[in-house]
Amino acid sequence: MKLTILAALPIAAIVLAGCSGNGGGDENNQQQTNAAGTSAAPVQTITPGATHGNADQADVKVTKCEATDAAVEIEAEITNTTKEKRSYIITGMAHNEKNEGVASAAIMVDDVEPGKTAKGSGRSNSPAKGEIQCTITQIESMPMG
Repeated sequence: MKLTILAALPIAAIVLAGCSGNGGGDENNQQQTNAAGTSAAPVQTITPGATHGNADQADVKVTKCEATDAAVEIEAEITNTTKEKRSYIITGMAHNEKNEGVASAAIMVDDVEPGKTAKGSGRSNSPAKGEIQCTITQIESMPMG
């Protein structure tokens, strides 16, 4: 487990460094929250192939998008759509009312069996103010067989 996390950390850093702000067309996979952190209902699952990376190997749904005084917390459910066990690194981006990227978080989910769904969460290094919405901007995966 520690080896998996240590191996995934450099990949997460690269993924986060490569994020840009327009949301990559993932408007179907977002959730809004207000400054008090009250979340709206979860929204539709992302369409495989609509996100950068290995989106064809999973379905992802944002289940929480919350702005706090210290960070943005993003939770997601991921379903493995392949025929082998996989681990995932998902990049979530928080956008303000002007659709500007204001925070991002890496969500790591290990050892998801084929056809199974697992949950993961990530936290940004900075807070966001006002109304935000969260989108999945990238999905990376690796086989764990």
